Amino acid sequence: MLHDFTKFLTISQWFQMLIHPALMQRQKLEPNLLAATQALANR
Repeated sequence: MLHDFTKFLTISQWFQMLIHPALMQRQKLEPNLLAATQALANR
């Protein structure tokens, strides 16, 4: 059980390392994306 938990922790750490930069970039793009989506919806 403990072994599975540590394995899970390691995987989640890797996941954060890989995904976090992408998320940070997405947050920068998010407002533009939101505006574009709203513009399309209002058209």
